[in-house]
Formats: sequence, C-alpha cells, structure tokens
Amino acid sequence: MKTCTVIEGYSYRECFEPAREFVSAASFHNHSHYSREDLAPLNGVMARDYMRPIAGLVQYAFGVGREKDMDYRHLYYHPAITPRQVFDVEKGRMQTLGFESVNFALTDHDEIRGALDLIEEFPESRHTAVAEELSLIFQGHLFHLGIVGLPWKDAQEDHARLQSVAKERRLDELFEFVNSLGCLVTLNHPLVPWDGGPRDRIPVENLLKRYDWAIHALEYNGMRPKQENDAVLQLAHKWKKPVHGGGDTHSTVPSPAVTVSRNAQTIDEFIQDGKEGKLLTLVLPEYFIHHDWKIFLRVINFIGRYRDVAGYKGEPIDKHIGKFVLLDLMKWPSRILLNVASALNLLH
Repeated sequence: MKTCTVIEGYSYRECFEPAREFVSAASFHNHSHYSREDLAPLNGVMARDYMRPIAGLVQYAFGVGREKDMDYRHLYYHPAITPRQVFDVEKGRMQTLGFESVNFALTDHDEIRGALDLIEEFPESRHTAVAEELSLIFQGHLFHLGIVGLPWKDAQEDHARLQSVAKERRLDELFEFVNSLGCLVTLNHPLVPWDGGPRDRIPVENLLKRYDWAIHALEYNGMRPKQENDAVLQLAHKWKKPVHGGGDTHSTVPSPAVTVSRNAQTIDEFIQDGKEGKLLTLVLPEYFIHHDWKIFLRVINFIGRYRDVAGYKGEPIDKHIGKFVLLDLMKWPSRILLNVASALNLLH
C-alpha cells in the first residue's frame, strides 16, 4: 500500500494512517469554472530563440494567427468543473484516507461566486468557507494569496474592496484589511518563476520583509515540482513560517497535497489553528508522480475542450476563430488519451 507523507519541522516522514494521527483534513486551494486562467507564460516561451520560427504556427493552431504582436495574456480558459464537483472530488479522496469529511475552501482566482454557491448549497455546514486566491503585483512580480474565511454576510463587499486595493497596488491597505477580517492568509506557490527565469529574481523575501506580520504560512503546492517545494520549505524555515499543503486543482483530479490538524474539526477551528501555526502538510502518494506528466495532462485536458473552455479578449473563443483550427484535430485524441489514463489510474 502506498503511504502518505507528512511535512513536520520542514522535513518529510511517512504517515501510514492519516485519519488515526489527525482529527481532520482541509483542502484549501481549488479552482472551479469561475476561475480564469490566462496563457501568459506562453509569452516567455514564445520569446525564446528556438521558438520564434514556429511562433506563427502556434498562433495558427489556436486560431488567432492574424493577430499582430500576439499577447497570450488575452487567451484564457475556465476549468471545466463546477464548485460542487470540486467539493465532491476532495471529500471523496479524504474519505478514502479515513476522514469522515473535509474542511473545504474554493479559492477561485479573484472570485468568490463559486465559494458563495457552496455556502448557499450547504447553509448549515461547519466545513466550508468563503475564500479566494487573490492576485497582487509586488515589485513587478505576480504573487497569489490564499485568503480563507471571509465573513460571509459581507463577503461581496469585502471581496470588492480587496480586489480594488490589489489592482491599485495599495498593498499596505490590502494586508491591513485582510488581517482585520480574521482570515487565514497563505502565500501560495511563492517561488513560481512566471517568466521562466531564475527563482532568485523573485522578490519573495522583500515581500516577507514588509508583510511577514500578515502572512500566516507558505504553501507546499501539489502542482509544483518537488525541487521547487523543497526550496519553499527552506524559505519557510528561514522565516519561521508554517507550511500548508494546497492542491491547486483545476480538474476532477483530487488534491495531491492537503493540510491536516490534530485538534480542529470545524472550518473555523481549522482557520484558527492555521493562524496559530498548528497545521501540518499531508502529501499524498500521487504527488510524487513526475511533474511533467501532470502538466502534460492539464495541457491535454485544455486541448480536448478548447472550444468549450477558452476565451480571447473577454469573449468566448468561438467569436474569434473559424470553423476549423489546428487544435480541433487534437480534440478526440486528447479525450481518448485522458479516458485511457483514467482507466489505468494514471491521472493521480
């Protein structure tokens, strides 16, 4: 039987029966169809010398070959999964580990509608929170904050203010405000080099020097390679920050990294434990599948659903492309490959 791994004291150790060692588990980094994922990283890829000869072919494959000075920030997609489906996937995976339920936060990108949908569906639930993944620019670099526990009665107003101050880069006000709300704040995947450059150019330590007091933990991200997460552990150790596990899920594949508690049962208790530094990261066996394979599966899923999930410049992609694009040739092969991988239990 494959065993789980616990990160404690910034080190790995085996965990054979998580539900015996821990009272509850939480899945705090998930995305539904309310999230918008742009293809901005392709700008860096296409700028490389070896990619320039085929830059036009890549644009043509997406159906935007006529665009001059192509900026892939304008090309985006929405994960093809509802908030309820995400919740059910995460709950089912935790039940296989022996946990009765899962404390859950849907952290769509700069959006809380999906989280509110779940609260409305489970109004008496003690296990779901209003949350979001907030984007902010600090010293020219994109960072993401996992914000869990927005007071639901004023969630829309608080969310609007957070978005406003983040977009206007009034970061002192942002951190003071989110701290006043009593939310659990995690710096998600803090060492992602969005432009493909070296990690040492990421101003994460400058961010921590200024806002360490308002950030409760750093994230061990289930979709990032182990080498990067090991660097996050070193960074967390240096700054004496706890590490929380997050799956960063965008599909029906469950989170390969979650957070666990020896004390908390409800979502409010979990948030409080997080702010007090009492949570640990539980890494599931599927995390150790090769990172490139997981990214490949995400890309294949995108290609297989391109016309259904993609958009360009704020409109559905079908308004910008013709009846045929090169990606159409890959639609059914991509879906068949995903079905085969699922049948062979290779998706996680």
